Amino acid sequence: MRFEDRDDGEYRIHADSLEPRAGQGHLVAVIVYRSQGGKLDARAVYRDMQVSDGHRWPTSDQSLQYALLLGARAVAVER
Repeated sequence: MRFEDRDDGEYRIHADSLEPRAGQGHLVAVIVYRSQGGKLDARAVYRDMQVSDGHRWPTSDQSLQYALLLGARAVAVER
């Protein structure tokens, strides 16, 4: 499992990549939180635990980049 966090102004985008079984590709999830004064709000403003209905990516890098893109789009809509 790999994860990556990215700050986007007052938001934090968190993406997780998981390879459930060797050779079957990577699944990904993304959650966007609002950050106030450096503290994260426990309530997510966007959450997708099965990005693209379970589509699997060949590498964890590809899955994380896609999830971070979705998170950035969610932040743009939220603003």
